[in-house]
Amino acid sequence: IGKQELHRLKLMIMDLPPRVRATFILHRFEGLKYKEISETLKISVSAVEKNMMTAIARLSKEFDRK
Repeated sequence: IGKQELHRLKLMIMDLPPRVRATFILHRFEGLKYKEISETLKISVSAVEKNMMTAIARLSKEFDRK
């Protein structure tokens, strides 16, 4: 992706709620599995799943807004 889109993506990620952002970053950029994220953040695996769904839905919606 271009520099502008990359910058926009970074801003969108920073705009996510803190727990959702942490979950997304740990999974997508750090490569942690959901179980590892749940242990790291001290939340359930289902909470990790919900956070990821929220992050992907919000990022997709924002990216589509061009």
